[in-house]
Amino acid sequence: MSIIKLAATADIHAPRYTKLFEYSLSNTDLSDVDILLLAGDIVLHNDYRQMDGVISKITEFYDGPIYACFGNEEYHGYETEYRRLGKIVWLDDESSTISLNGLRIGIVGSRGALDSPTNWQRKFRPDIKSIYANKPSLMVKLLSSLNVDLKIVLTHYSPTYKTLRGEDPNIWVYLGCKAMEPTIAYTNIWIHGHAHKGMIESIKINGIPVYNVSLPARKRIVIIEVRAEKKSRGLDGFFAKY
Repeated sequence: MSIIKLAATADIHAPRYTKLFEYSLSNTDLSDVDILLLAGDIVLHNDYRQMDGVISKITEFYDGPIYACFGNEEYHGYETEYRRLGKIVWLDDESSTISLNGLRIGIVGSRGALDSPTNWQRKFRPDIKSIYANKPSLMVKLLSSLNVDLKIVLTHYSPTYKTLRGEDPNIWVYLGCKAMEPTIAYTNIWIHGHAHKGMIESIKINGIPVYNVSLPARKRIVIIEVRAEKKSRGLDGFFAKY
């Protein structure tokens, strides 16, 4: 049995929630965390200059691997600006693998999809509707290609409406993608943000845990302890808790 300890958050919207983020870091024991995951909207309004401060603050408390997906506040077309900063492995409809504690771990990162694009998205990304429609099959393809013991998905948008309770149901279509829900079966754990008022921190869908780690909702860094046993054909006896 191997134990992987994850720390996860989203929606820092630096500088809006920078103080809350700093407070959360200083009040979280990250000394034995294996991976830090950032589920998008790390900055406000694409102000990528804020990333230097975010990274600097993180490294005061944590020096391990960091993986992130882009959110809607990290605008399409500016991905290179974020990747130039180093330290963080950004995943944009991509996967990456890492070996920890005897396990080979695959991480798939994506903005995810919405059941209904926002008016802003329709205006500036005329192809956004088709992108979202194709995203579930793309995620399945990425996950199916991973030959690993543990699969983690990191998206900004929720893959289900079940973690959105607390938000106005009229806007759930702008917060997540119900059509993505069958994709959850292809992973072992799914982590998302974006739902600032989401009351549900975690829920299991067909046995797979899905977490909303949005900082405004949780008011802290979410710690997830994953216990997994490596078998010849992959993962056996998986469960996660925080």
